[in-house]
Amino acid sequence: MKKRSRILAFLMVLVLMGSFGFDTHSATIFKDIGGLQEREAIGYLHNKGYVNGVGNGMFAPYATITTAQAIQLMVNFMELNLNDVRFVKAPLATDYFEKAINSAWYKEAFIITGVKNPVFPSDINPNQPMTTEAFVYYLIQTLELQYDLPMIKVLPQSITDNQAINPNYSGAIQRALYYGIIALDQQGNIHPNRLITRARAAQLVKNVMDYRDARERSIENTLKFEATLENTSRDDGYGMQFRMTNVSNKAVLLTYSSGQKYDYKVYDPNGKMVYQWSKDKFFTMALVDQIVKSGAYITFDEVWTYVDDEGMKVPEGVYKIVFETMFNYEDAFMTLSDTIYVDYSK
Repeated sequence: MKKRSRILAFLMVLVLMGSFGFDTHSATIFKDIGGLQEREAIGYLHNKGYVNGVGNGMFAPYATITTAQAIQLMVNFMELNLNDVRFVKAPLATDYFEKAINSAWYKEAFIITGVKNPVFPSDINPNQPMTTEAFVYYLIQTLELQYDLPMIKVLPQSITDNQAINPNYSGAIQRALYYGIIALDQQGNIHPNRLITRARAAQLVKNVMDYRDARERSIENTLKFEATLENTSRDDGYGMQFRMTNVSNKAVLLTYSSGQKYDYKVYDPNGKMVYQWSKDKFFTMALVDQIVKSGAYITFDEVWTYVDDEGMKVPEGVYKIVFETMFNYEDAFMTLSDTIYVDYSK
């Protein structure tokens, strides 16, 4: 009897391991997710073929996931593959992850991740249970890499259990809050060290997909705005005016999520960023709405005094300035930018 129990337990582990695979696309309704707030996300991902059940109509929403399962899930929902890659020799999972087993169920996902989504360190333990903070970190890294998101500086939100967060993960967690991927509980906690469950992982992935869809809509919306950056006369440095014009045929409502409405960065002749206007500045967290009528525009005037982030005068040369404005429009986050080059000589 004990032997049979061990066999059943072993089979259940194998089912859980592979249950983020592609091998089902049916509209199965799982018996054990009724009443869960993640139910809609689980059903959506299941119908897409990104997650599976564990058998007998069950999903096991409270089971925790391992690093290997998290990697498989990210490969699935990003629909990563190696169709456009040609190898000199057949790749192995251990070519990218030293602790992987080349015959394991996750081998293909590990190879794909090593080639297409290199956000995981090579020394990860595939069987290590994943914490909430680690899952959020790798999820945000994956989102930002796959969609080439611009690096943004956000005003950190207050997190009650912030001291429990791994400092290496804190930046990604703040960006996840900013993107709306995660939310704090009623006490302001994130519970970073709590092992993430299958249900919670499914919900966060669905949130990422919602953000991705909103961003794609925002890219379409950029056609409604025109951004220009021009030099203006200033005695104290290089003056510039950024203008954003509403070129659509209707008035639009823009929402700024903080006191920071714009930013600009300066790059030296070698492409290295030497100055960022927003560095060391603090902005109030407040929603500000602004209506821009058709044909109207918003302008931002700034000056660069030819210094770097340390306050030192930069050497002579041609510098690139990228000016951008960030806002929400029709429930989508948008960034508009333009570039100008400065030939600086003392």
